[in-house]
Amino acid sequence: MERDPNLVSEIGQAARAAFGKVFEGWHAEADWAIKRTVEAQIAAASLGYKPLYWDPWGRTSARIRVELHHSLPKGVIIDATNAGLLIFRPSVVTPILNSDPAFYGGPGRSVLKIVRHVSRLGVNGELLGYGARSIDAPGTVPVRIFNNAAELFAFFMSDPNVAEHYARERLLDIATYVNEDLSYSIGFVV
Repeated sequence: MERDPNLVSEIGQAARAAFGKVFEGWHAEADWAIKRTVEAQIAAASLGYKPLYWDPWGRTSARIRVELHHSLPKGVIIDATNAGLLIFRPSVVTPILNSDPAFYGGPGRSVLKIVRHVSRLGVNGELLGYGARSIDAPGTVPVRIFNNAAELFAFFMSDPNVAEHYARERLLDIATYVNEDLSYSIGFVV
């Protein structure tokens, strides 16, 4: 899916401003790559390039939601509970949920309740756009996204049959926002 760099930048910058109001030192250079990845993934989920953004920010999730929700496009769900901060478009998440109703829950449950539930359980990897339900799913391989200076932007586990696809997609999410050439590796480092 082609990304709109202007929209990605606009939403990513709104996320940066929101996190800067909530977390002292967000704008500092420390952990630069990870902070920009958070902002990029929020933009990607808001625009439907990535199914779900989720992080277990704890009590600060509600504060982030308050600071961010006015900056997101219409139709985006932003939720803050003990499951963490969730950002998604139901139109993007629902086909994934419908692909396995036995796992995700049957009819009658709201999309938001299902997303909260699988996020609380730590089995939301498919919704995160990683290609595996959890970090400890059997047979998965690690995916790393990094720049030329070897700064790590993202790490996740994926099914080896789809890892290349998801590595490229998440790389595009981040690279579009940071406007930098990034690379990825798949597999275990020896």
